[in-house]
Order: sequence, then C-alpha cells, then structure tokens
Amino acid sequence: MCATEVRSNPCEAEPGPGRIRIAVRACGLTPADWAAVDGLFSDRLPPLPRGLGLEVVGTVDALGEGVTGAEVGDHVLGPATFDGPTAGAAEYALMAVWARIPEGVTAEQAAALPMAAETAWRPVIATAGPTRAATLEEIGAQVTGYGDGMAERVAALAGDRVDRALDTVPTGGRVDRADQPSPAGGSLPTLIELTGDPDRVLTVSDFAAAAELGARITHIDMRYDLMGEFARLAGEGVLVVSVARTYTLGQIQEAAELSQSRRPGGKLMLVL
Repeated sequence: MCATEVRSNPCEAEPGPGRIRIAVRACGLTPADWAAVDGLFSDRLPPLPRGLGLEVVGTVDALGEGVTGAEVGDHVLGPATFDGPTAGAAEYALMAVWARIPEGVTAEQAAALPMAAETAWRPVIATAGPTRAATLEEIGAQVTGYGDGMAERVAALAGDRVDRALDTVPTGGRVDRADQPSPAGGSLPTLIELTGDPDRVLTVSDFAAAAELGARITHIDMRYDLMGEFARLAGEGVLVVSVARTYTLGQIQEAAELSQSRRPGGKLMLVL
C-alpha cells in the first residue's frame, strides 16, 4: 500500500473517465478486506500488490474526463475503486461513485457509512450481541442473539419460512457457534436447512462448499447508487454507524490485526 510520505504512482494515478481522485482523510476497514486477502475476489482485483480499505472519504484533487457532480476541493465519501491501483488506506484513492459529505458529519462518521449503510438498507432479521440488540430493536429490527440455537430462533422470527439466505460468514465459520469451525461447509448446511433448498442459499465467501452442497454463489454487488441517500440520512442524524476505534495510517498493522479477528466491536477507522 502507499505510505503517507509517498507521492508517486500508483498513489497518484490519474483518474480515468467518469472517475475522481481524492486525497484520503479517513478509511474504514471491513470484512470485505479479508475476503479479498483470502483470494475471494481474485478474478476482479488488479495484480498485487494492493492495500486494504474499500471505504474512504477525502478531498477531491483531480477529475477524470466527463465527470459531473464533483469539483476539486469537494469533500466526498464512497467506495475506493475495486479495480484501482491502490485501495483506500493510502494517501490518494480513485473513486467511481461518491457523494458529498453533509455538514456536521465528521470524516470518520462518513467513512463508516458505505458498506454498513448498504447492508442495513436491505430488509433483514438481525443477529447481535447484547451491546447492540437494544439499539437495533429501537429502530424496528427483529433481533436474536448469537450462539447455540440461533438458526431455530431465526426460523421462529421468520414464521418458520425463510425464503432466501445469504452467507457472508468467513470460510469455515458457523452461524450458530462463532467460536467453533464447522468441517462441512461452514454455515451453509444450517442455511440450507432453514430454507429447505440449497438453490435458495447464496454465498459470497465459501465457493468450494457451495459446489459440494449445491448452493449458489454470487459476488457482492453493493448498491453504491444509494450513496447520496446515505449521506443525506447521515446529515439528518438518522443514519449513524458506531466507530469503535481510530488509528493513524502508521498503525495499520494493529488495526488490521483487530479487524481480521472479526471481533472489532464496531467500525475501525484509519485517519490520515
């Protein structure tokens, strides 16, 4: 990845048509980073080396051909380009989708929005620990805790009818016991049992088990066309993402280790 003192390519790669380049102010770490590190998106990523960070905020410093809706100096949020020469944890990043940061929203709050907000936009039954359960219930989510019997509780909340299930659990993980790996397809057997049909289960993380069990595979296609709406709701105080800890770019190793544990306690943020 590009360190803060480096000011040469690929960090300062010119934005292509329809893209912008930003001087990064903050970058969020997400589970998708580790899916990429594990090789899940190898067919969509450029050749290594490539850094971490898919969610960024910063100040626009260059415009690609044909860009509208952005000017040099604008403060924006959104995803770093997935196929770009560098990720978001760098001095500069390229963006193909963005939204202006509303007044009153900090860089850290804005950088925490894209993936969490996009996920929350979809109707779901939520699983959470006691720290987050009350907050989720206040905003109308149906909440059940982790641990033994979680699948049965989800089925009960859904009226014993789960039409579709999406598996995002890291390969080998389980939906019912986070502390014990499953030797037979991670969470997929439980999700197939819930839906009653492997064709109703999609995974973005365990392609080998899906092939064995008959489940479907899919890549993550984020609704980044909603960035403007996410920004608006954040500006109104409706949409808030908890930031657990912030780090400098020089502390990225420490931040990465906590993020990779999958138990960060909230959003981890790199601040330049």
